[in-house]
Amino acid sequence: MAIETLRRALDELAREGVIGAQSTRGTYVIQVPDRIEPPAELQQVISEVQRLAERLKSLEARVRDLESQ
Repeated sequence: MAIETLRRALDELAREGVIGAQSTRGTYVIQVPDRIEPPAELQQVISEVQRLAERLKSLEARVRDLESQ
């Protein structure tokens, strides 16, 4: 990772109030965000996986019903 990239990331975290820095203490965490939202594309994948998991449960129940007849 490039030093400048790291510096920008630390600056952004400091602006958001997540980290602090003091010359005598170094850089430290002030607060941990409650929840970090995943990117929209990842959220779509998560939703699709959840939908497929529900569909699988439904199909498994139907198969069990058919097998018990």
